Amino acid sequence: MKSTAVLVGMLVILATMGFTCINDNAMVPLDVPLERAFDINGGSNTSFGGSKIVTIDDEIDVSWHGAIGGARLVDVVVWVTGTYSGDVVGGVATINGKQLLTFAGKWSDFQKEQSLLKKSKLVKKVPAGMQELVNVLLTLVKNQNVDPVLPTTITLAATGSLSQGPVPNGLQVHVKVKTQCDAHINKIHHH
Repeated sequence: MKSTAVLVGMLVILATMGFTCINDNAMVPLDVPLERAFDINGGSNTSFGGSKIVTIDDEIDVSWHGAIGGARLVDVVVWVTGTYSGDVVGGVATINGKQLLTFAGKWSDFQKEQSLLKKSKLVKKVPAGMQELVNVLLTLVKNQNVDPVLPTTITLAATGSLSQGPVPNGLQVHVKVKTQCDAHINKIHHH
């Protein structure tokens, strides 16, 4: 990954220039986006739904495996792709079967990301799903410290319906859980 190469390069420069300010416990944040797209079938059926597995460890460069010391939620966003003139009705995004957020509104409004962090009026968080996400991130950190090859997975899903048919082909709902992991610099694996 580019960020790993840049970071390693910076550390080499600092080390060769005699800087001693690098702490053995220094950590860097790594962006770990957990994103999936869900296809909406074209035709007369206005309901949509689907689920996909995300292996969180696959989203972290292998050189950082075993170096993760913490993780946090940054944001959850929902958006759509494709052209449709109606509304999204009763949309629900889930994590491991627990509601993470609900979403509803004009399709055209969802063509740009609707964010929990930016307090979009079109999405609402659900506490049970937020707690499940926290539990998953804690499990990721534990797995990385105990057995870095033990994968941490989640199941993301999106369900709901559209306000009118026929539904055109090529529509998608996207759900992205933006997280960050803290990685110990002194535990980086060079490959």
